[in-house]
Amino acid sequence: PTRHAQQRHILLTACLIAIVAVSSWRAAAASPSLSPFTQANDLAEATRPHAEAERLLNAGKYDEAIPLARRALALREHALGPDHSDVAQSLNTLALLYFNKSDYAKAEPLYLRALAIDEKARGPNHPFVAADLNNLAELYREKGDYAKAEPHYRRGLAIEALASVDEQAN
Repeated sequence: PTRHAQQRHILLTACLIAIVAVSSWRAAAASPSLSPFTQANDLAEATRPHAEAERLLNAGKYDEAIPLARRALALREHALGPDHSDVAQSLNTLALLYFNKSDYAKAEPLYLRALAIDEKARGPNHPFVAADLNNLAELYREKGDYAKAEPHYRRGLAIEALASVDEQAN
């Protein structure tokens, strides 16, 4: 991906990490089988490998980062359930690692799942959905599948344009 796309991904990741604490009380209501303490512990435990995976990603150490990203994903899925937006963040991180290794077959389903989660959790016109669409478009572009890339780029840009109009109106 382009440097701009990587920077955007890093910025989105940082924003999502900041809301992990807020997510823990919502998770308690959504997943009554786990105690709030267990969920909070799992979320705190997921933050460490996720942050380290991000650090290794930025250092270009993809093979070292992948097991940590998988661990963070598993912990978030356990604590928050499979359809939580924080799970989408972990999916995007893991997908980006595979993407950077040119392992598009592993990256694509992760990106698709992250997109589905964010569309459901945040709505179809949320900026995170635009980022997910851009990630998929970049993957398809790298694969040379421009017919698949174009509609993802177009939809992502349309969402970003809507967000820009909303910002100007406020």
